[in-house]
Amino acid sequence: MAPARLEFLGGFCLTSGAGSPVEVTAKKNRALLAILAMAPRLETTRDRLAGLLWSDRGEEQARSSLRQGLTSLNRDLAGLDADPLVLVGDRVALDAKQISIDVMDFLAVSASSDPTELEHAAYLYKGSFADGINIADNAFDEWLREARADLSARAINVLETLSASLEGAERVAVAERLVALEPLREASHLTLMRTHVDQSQTALAIKQYEACKLLLKRELGVEPGEELQQLRRTLDAWSVRQIRRGEAETGRVSDQPRTRIALLPFDNLSGDHQQDHFIDGLVEDLVTELSRFRHLSITTMYSALSYKGRQIQAQEVGRQLEVDFIVRGAVRLLGGHLRITAQLIDTETDAHVWAERFDRTMEDVFTVQDEVVESILATLTFNLDEAVGEKRRRNPTTSATAYTHFLQARADWRSGDEPGARKQLIEALKIDPSYARAHAYLAFMYGYSLCSLTASMPQSETRNLTREHLRQAIAIDSGDPFVMHRAAMAYTLLGDHEAGRRFAEQAVALNPRDIEALVVHGCVLTLSGQAEAGLALLEQATRDEPRLPPGFRVSLCEGRYLTRDYAGALRALEPIVDATAYVNLMRAACFAQLGQVNIAKNLVEKTLLTAPEGFDPVLFAQTCAAECSSPKDVEHWLEGFRKAGLGV
Repeated sequence: MAPARLEFLGGFCLTSGAGSPVEVTAKKNRALLAILAMAPRLETTRDRLAGLLWSDRGEEQARSSLRQGLTSLNRDLAGLDADPLVLVGDRVALDAKQISIDVMDFLAVSASSDPTELEHAAYLYKGSFADGINIADNAFDEWLREARADLSARAINVLETLSASLEGAERVAVAERLVALEPLREASHLTLMRTHVDQSQTALAIKQYEACKLLLKRELGVEPGEELQQLRRTLDAWSVRQIRRGEAETGRVSDQPRTRIALLPFDNLSGDHQQDHFIDGLVEDLVTELSRFRHLSITTMYSALSYKGRQIQAQEVGRQLEVDFIVRGAVRLLGGHLRITAQLIDTETDAHVWAERFDRTMEDVFTVQDEVVESILATLTFNLDEAVGEKRRRNPTTSATAYTHFLQARADWRSGDEPGARKQLIEALKIDPSYARAHAYLAFMYGYSLCSLTASMPQSETRNLTREHLRQAIAIDSGDPFVMHRAAMAYTLLGDHEAGRRFAEQAVALNPRDIEALVVHGCVLTLSGQAEAGLALLEQATRDEPRLPPGFRVSLCEGRYLTRDYAGALRALEPIVDATAYVNLMRAACFAQLGQVNIAKNLVEKTLLTAPEGFDPVLFAQTCAAECSSPKDVEHWLEGFRKAGLGV
């Protein structure tokens, strides 16, 4: 019989040799196992355990509490094939022959230089040690901080060493994990940037720098260090040289239509009009440099000067100058310090595509001016290309009014107004019946209403409408990632999981860096009986974009629940403010599966007191379970709801 398995990296999990979960309900008992897992030879004294777990009590009382805890722990471990807990005199230990521990395995291979063993170490380190164990004891908290810091440092070393031995996408993936492990560690961002550079992905390296800069400013109030800044300056200059060289070598005008852009005069925030000539010269240099690119059509300075000092909507400027984008900015020059802010704005939607602030010391005004021009140019070109690409990918409607309805539908959906969102999309399609994205979005919303308990029409009619809008969306534009991932979700909600997986894969193939497509792919796999594969994609999306909306958190909860990570499922729902009845019932199922049945039942009672009129918790539980294609997953959800007190 295989030994039991005890895991602490990324959260607590204990399973029997057969793989069945074993509950250890008391947090102090979990903490006790954590101390033993990190102890030399998995052994320590009763005095040490009592001192770490009950440091606020007298010696005799602490000893008594420890005895009670060990008795309780023995009851919990009775479900294992063999008892791994060894009690001999004053010693408490775990029998390594009866139980394997992820921390022991990680420590054994983390110091290796062999790439295979390092990959195994990276696999084992799934997150912070003893995540979720909090017993409010100062002595234990201090011990836990030190243990986590030691293991985290080892994991960083593993990932850095492993990264140096890999190439291509594997190396990028390891460097991204390194950043996710310690987001505020500049050296990790530097490793990822250099990895992108080695892969000739300069734009991604620049994007990583900007993400690091924003994070450091928001969390610590500091700018990136000199090494990061120097690499960024090198990339700026290199990007500009490459773009210029490419234009000079081809000598051809692109067959694609030019993107029209206007640079408006930058505002002078210094209060000294004698500096206007410097500010106007800066913008003129930008106009000159951007005019070198054949795929851009730049409005002359003379046309733009009429907007100096005026506050006017971007959409109005776009209409008057007939441009797709405008650049606005402001300059403050005080003493030896120069600050420049710039914004790239889409004149069709009034959306801010890109914004940046540049802070420099002006030892040599002309050198600084050249540096700022190149820096803005490199960043602007990268973001402008992304924005233009998105415009071309989305197969836009020919009607601005239809597009406005679409944007309003998206806003209504995100605010929870499902009927209002559907109404806006119907209006958009009345104006432009060939609007593929509107068809796809509407198909998804009809499909969602089949499971949301808010359907206002018979299910047969809803299913027919879903399929009809899917047919039209795919026929109009099967090359749009948005259309593909909305179709994937709609088919999954219809119960056609095979079609859902197929369209989700197409969406990711069309745009591998589309976070929403990645989330949908993960969600579809999770509901299709491939919870582990789906959860891996959802976790990746979390690392890539921590600010994803609440709907994604529900998908993440589902993935973790179906992989038996109930504590992780609860953590996924923590950021949701003003949780709906649906979310609270999912929380109740998680608590019930953790053995906290009283908490689960109390949560159900409170939820039903505040639920909308007509809400049927049993129907919700059945619907939530029925979304899954695997009978095993269906029963798993129903089991959780039954334990929480719902009669399903």
